Amino acid sequence: MKTFLAAFAVLCFFAGDVSAAQLAKVEAAEVEVYTEPSAQSAVVGKLKSGDLVAASNLPTRGFYKIRMPQGEVGWVSAEVLILNPPQEEGANSEETPEVSQEIQKTPKLSAKPKEFETAMKEEHLHHYVLRGFFDLQLLSWSDFATVTGFNAPSSLKSLSLELEAYVSSSISLLMRFDYLYAGAIGTTDAGKNYEFSVASTPLIIGVGYTIGRDQAFSLGVSAMGGLGFGTELSVLSTSDLSPNETILSSSPLVFVGKVHLAHTWKSGFCLAAEAGYRLLSTSLLAPSTIGSGSSIIGSGIALNYSGIFFGAGLGIAF
Repeated sequence: MKTFLAAFAVLCFFAGDVSAAQLAKVEAAEVEVYTEPSAQSAVVGKLKSGDLVAASNLPTRGFYKIRMPQGEVGWVSAEVLILNPPQEEGANSEETPEVSQEIQKTPKLSAKPKEFETAMKEEHLHHYVLRGFFDLQLLSWSDFATVTGFNAPSSLKSLSLELEAYVSSSISLLMRFDYLYAGAIGTTDAGKNYEFSVASTPLIIGVGYTIGRDQAFSLGVSAMGGLGFGTELSVLSTSDLSPNETILSSSPLVFVGKVHLAHTWKSGFCLAAEAGYRLLSTSLLAPSTIGSGSSIIGSGIALNYSGIFFGAGLGIAF
């Protein structure tokens, strides 16, 4: 009778989709059942050795979706299940031919197929991803031309280092360090030459949501915020013999929203691309000066390094 009830649970597991379920037997002394296919997710129950459950036909990241004898649904590691166990001696002969026929339709998988073991081991290793990006950010800083009489740099270049840590199958935490920089030169109508340099080193943290992820590809979105340390504009008059530089500096709030696509090889190395928007601006800043000071900035200017960015990079998953 026990075998019959377990078989009946398999038939009901996916509400009629019999080919998507199979019978499984617990082989470990005590097994925890999780809310998601991850050992870091919440525990919803426990199974003991010999328990029969209905299990999904294929594993997800090394875990099978199962229905416990009490009816609860959860996820169990593939390492602790025996799939399609042989019928016990003396099993109830009242098992209907229909049930036996449906159970036999499920593929006879071995307890630990090598390809599933490999995928499971790789997934367990890939809880963290470290990426490095080279990005180009477009600028639209109209106040710069109004104050200085020169056009602002049209773009910023950035070097970025990003660490992503998965806390569940779809949610991750991120920490990111950026170095933004750009330069330009200009000459006034009076023939005076200037060099402009902009820079910022934002440190931001945030949360990510993975839209889709498997062993090879991942697509996700993220939102982050932090401080733009060393956000500054330097203006140097190269026409003067003595230093004639004006510096404006601040550490404003920074916000970033982006989408990224990555391809990861079995070795863990990955190729990634990203695109998003960075919000980075300051209030009106009064200049500090070196030497005689430069008059081109006047009483001050608000720095605006906001804009759309896009780029690509390399990384490693571990």
